[in-house]
Amino acid sequence: MLEAQTLWDATMAHSLATAAVSPEAAVNGAASILLDSHGDKGTKRPLIVHVCGKFHCEHHLGIPEHLKRYSPNLNVLVAVCAGEAELSRMQESQVSMMGHFVSVSAPVPPSFQVTHPV
Repeated sequence: MLEAQTLWDATMAHSLATAAVSPEAAVNGAASILLDSHGDKGTKRPLIVHVCGKFHCEHHLGIPEHLKRYSPNLNVLVAVCAGEAELSRMQESQVSMMGHFVSVSAPVPPSFQVTHPV
């Protein structure tokens, strides 16, 4: 399972790195990774926002780890969304290491009840 996850993260990172170097080769991508890179002679390349599950980028592992290898000059910012209950069990130093930005979400009551006949 770990090898499959690593391959998946590496593939997403490679697609992002390719898009940062060559915007024409950008592919569609969907806790967010923001890339801002400068090309030769100071030409600005586009800002790329990649939205993924937090497991793919939390603690700067997964996609950011592979991006560092593929394109070491990219500026990468990691934004992670985490639940209030999860964060309340962590120390402040642990939370700050999750990403550059950590958004806290409060529990939301269900808007309706769904029952299944199972």
